[in-house]
Amino acid sequence: MNKNHNIAKFWTRVWALLIDSIALGIVGLIFGLFLEDQFVRMGTNGIFVGLIITLLYFTLANSKIGEGSTLGKKGMKIQVVDQGESWISVKMSFLRSLILVGPYFLVNYAFTQIEVVESIKTIILAMMLIGIIMLYVFNKGTRQSLHDLILNTYVVEEKKLENSIELRENKKTVIYVTGVLTILLIGFTLYNAFTSNLAQEQFISTTSRINELEGVIKSGASKNTTTFYSNEESTTVSYSLLIWVTKLPHVESI
Repeated sequence: MNKNHNIAKFWTRVWALLIDSIALGIVGLIFGLFLEDQFVRMGTNGIFVGLIITLLYFTLANSKIGEGSTLGKKGMKIQVVDQGESWISVKMSFLRSLILVGPYFLVNYAFTQIEVVESIKTIILAMMLIGIIMLYVFNKGTRQSLHDLILNTYVVEEKKLENSIELRENKKTVIYVTGVLTILLIGFTLYNAFTSNLAQEQFISTTSRINELEGVIKSGASKNTTTFYSNEESTTVSYSLLIWVTKLPHVESI
């Protein structure tokens, strides 16, 4: 009979993550109090500060340097190990942490003004987030989520490390479903981008001038189509100009 007694329990890991989130939130609050002006000037790029701090925290704590445990894991007496039940290297811990927290920080960050590329990026990262959650919930045999499956790591209970890990076979259903959904969503995005006549070109000169104004982080345009059905079909088209600012620019300057 297969056993997996030392695999960390579902709610144990949830509580550990909650403790880690609170700890990182306190760090973010302290940084925000003392470096508020710098973060405002950085605009959306400030997200990378949070990403770097979070990566450093999880990378070092979950590696052999931190003996496989963040503050939350230490509190719940669990730790990250490899298949041989040894603490993982810093490099492996970094990759594991990047897969776990990278999508959360970067899913809404715009790397380019090319809408198709941004849409595909958002879908892939969003599906990674969904995959991480789905795998953790439904992969009951090992509780390995996406980051653990890729790096072949496990989260186990400290007090039972003397027991060997005998694991049930991972069910591939959730992995396949997540992959198929990702492919379908990317295909739909490409089709929609190439068949719809987005009027973004009409706004290029305007948005370029707006982006040069003091206090403007970025701007962008989008086309909105609404279809009403009554006695006959009626379609309304509208355009939106979105501007992200740290302070309102002078209207005369636009």
